[in-house]
Amino acid sequence: MCRAFKKKKNQVPDCSKCFPEIMPENEDAVAVYSQVHSQAIYVGMEGVAVDLDFNAVKFVMDLNEVENKFDCFHKVLMMWHHVAKIDNAKRKIKK
Repeated sequence: MCRAFKKKKNQVPDCSKCFPEIMPENEDAVAVYSQVHSQAIYVGMEGVAVDLDFNAVKFVMDLNEVENKFDCFHKVLMMWHHVAKIDNAKRKIKK
């Protein structure tokens, strides 16, 4: 939202204020997560996301030639589940 707002005003957003610095050991995981975060498995009538599609994670790790796939995989899952938990909490509040 910030980027779209700043774009309308012909300004460049300062993302360092909103996003923490990415540590070098997390760069691969953040890159993979940013590409697969929407590749979830949904269930039920409400379409609740229950987990991330592991095949999508592996595919993107292979494309990005990630060296430590085990570590990267767990970091990506940890990020996805953290965001999903927040989203589910917001969904419950709206009801």
